[in-house]
Amino acid sequence: MINKYNRYSTTIVGGESTKITNYLLKLDQNVATFFGMKDTIVLILGYFTFLLPYLHFERELAALPYMTRDFIKMKYEERKSAKTFGKRVFLTVYIYLIQVVNITFNPALLHLEKRGIFTAYWVLNQEGEVMHLARTSKVMGIMTDRPAGIKPYLTKLKQQ
Repeated sequence: MINKYNRYSTTIVGGESTKITNYLLKLDQNVATFFGMKDTIVLILGYFTFLLPYLHFERELAALPYMTRDFIKMKYEERKSAKTFGKRVFLTVYIYLIQVVNITFNPALLHLEKRGIFTAYWVLNQEGEVMHLARTSKVMGIMTDRPAGIKPYLTKLKQQ
């Protein structure tokens, strides 16, 4: 359908697994792809070990989690109901690591932009979070469940 309706400029495909994304690329090499879990982990580790400039990424979009109040609450609830100690430890590390990444990641976002990789945070739906991110982050885009709902916030920010 992407080819049939010439939607290459507006379509990005992929999956959490690199295997899925590679399968999709076998179907059509011209389609843009987004970072999966492995790419995201490599990106974060590369940033904190100062190896990011030496890493190669084959994807066109880095869609990164943003720790909104709702997402933190959801992850805490998931941690409470985790059946194993290992899962609880993993979720605890994940919650705090992603918060640190969200605060310190601007240099990495600028680096990815220079390399032609579009960056976006997901999922922001609240006015305060959108406004804060727009003022403090170098991310190129955001993903939301409520595009019509955040448009007034962005318009307000543009006028400031």
